[in-house]
Amino acid sequence: DADLTVLLIDPYPAGPGRVWRCNQPRELQSNSIAANLTMFTDGSVTCEGPILPGPSLPEWAEGIRDGSIAVSGLSRDLMAEAESLGEWSYPSRRLVSAYLAWAFERISSGAPRGMTLRHVQGLAASIRDLPSGQQEIGLADGQGRVVADAVVLAVGHLDAEPTSEERVLAQFADEHGGFYLPS
Repeated sequence: DADLTVLLIDPYPAGPGRVWRCNQPRELQSNSIAANLTMFTDGSVTCEGPILPGPSLPEWAEGIRDGSIAVSGLSRDLMAEAESLGEWSYPSRRLVSAYLAWAFERISSGAPRGMTLRHVQGLAASIRDLPSGQQEIGLADGQGRVVADAVVLAVGHLDAEPTSEERVLAQFADEHGGFYLPS
């Protein structure tokens, strides 16, 4: 009966995030074939929530080709890639980014009545419990604070700092004209 607002706090664009952002070189590809990429569920999925059907990446590209799906702002090279994409293609990260942005917009606009999905472009830097039972999320760089009734931490890909051994190996390689690539 209550309204629900879901805040997605992320410094990167909602949908593609950091990994699939659209400003990557066109040569970077997905490590999965197009047929395996989807943001939607179908009858083959067993889950607690409702099934949310929608196009997989190649179905989305087919919809662009036949005009049943409109996507604004696709560059000429992404449009060409979408036009030639097949199920066995390895799509560029830039095309996957466009698909993920489109899927986020579709999912957001189709949220149930009373639910709002909002992206807060920022970096969550801290979290603390409040006496009220809520949590306070502090945003980095003085962007303020957000108070929430519940928090889900979905941290995704974390940056890995080199270990002390990796730093020693990198320094040795540098001093001897070599290159060290950590795992």
